[in-house]
Amino acid sequence: MSGRMVGWALAIGLGVLNGYMIFKPAFEARELEKVKDLHDRERAAAQLEPSMTEITVQPNYKRNLLEENAQKSETP
Repeated sequence: MSGRMVGWALAIGLGVLNGYMIFKPAFEARELEKVKDLHDRERAAAQLEPSMTEITVQPNYKRNLLEENAQKSETP
């Protein structure tokens, strides 16, 4: 029984190692493609950056007026 388990373990281990060695270049190429795509996106975003304008937040005048009116009505 123990001899069979060693054989199965050896066969499974070699199969996993074989699969890793065969598909390793494909995984590395896929990872390189992802990095290259991300770099291209960052470069495109950097080219758009100078044409972007900053939007400033305007104060809420209605809220300020309501607060001022509330303060005036509280003072005797």
